Amino acid sequence: AEAALDAQLAVLLELATSTPHSGLVVSKKTAASATGATSNKGEREGLAGSWGQGFMKGGYTSSASCLLPSMLVNTFETACTWAAFPTFHAAVLNATREAAARVCGSSAAATVTCRFTHVYPDGPAPYYTVVVRGVGTQAADTAVGTNEEEDPRIGMWLAMKRAAMDAIIAHGGTCTHHHAVGRLHHPHYEAERGALFGEALAAAKAVYDPAGIMNPGVIVARPLAARL
Repeated sequence: AEAALDAQLAVLLELATSTPHSGLVVSKKTAASATGATSNKGEREGLAGSWGQGFMKGGYTSSASCLLPSMLVNTFETACTWAAFPTFHAAVLNATREAAARVCGSSAAATVTCRFTHVYPDGPAPYYTVVVRGVGTQAADTAVGTNEEEDPRIGMWLAMKRAAMDAIIAHGGTCTHHHAVGRLHHPHYEAERGALFGEALAAAKAVYDPAGIMNPGVIVARPLAARL
């Protein structure tokens, strides 16, 4: 199976780099595999290595940003079809950037990046990272449910995420690809799944979990009456 996959990859690389496509192979490991060359350096060099190093530092940056009141870092992920992606991607970027500018203060500078965590024959799973610098101390439009004791960035992020998810659902994406459905995703999950499936799921849960003790209030929002 691995040999067959290597042969397919070699064909794809040949197509990508040939005229008129003139693609550029940026992964030394991929290029070496396709040409039969050997290397023990993996993806630690070149553009792939540079990206990998930056990615590994991302977790530390996200954690460190919690200690910097003027910085906000968070992520969201989704999936869509290849046909929908160009319009979908543009809409998600615009919605997220506009929300950041609205809720984080006029002096804030927001960067929104995207990468594919998974790719399938019918579409990709885009993963968006939002980095906002120069966050103001007061949010112009925070999310409902925050209070004065909370870090104001919580409300800012919820407002940005809501705007991004509105765009995702409106353009045919899913509210989550691999982060799973939780309370934070639930409003858009309900919009995505539709009323009929929601009622069917609630009915099944009423039979198998009549007391509503398994993952309460997440997949099925309404509490179920106990019958024990």
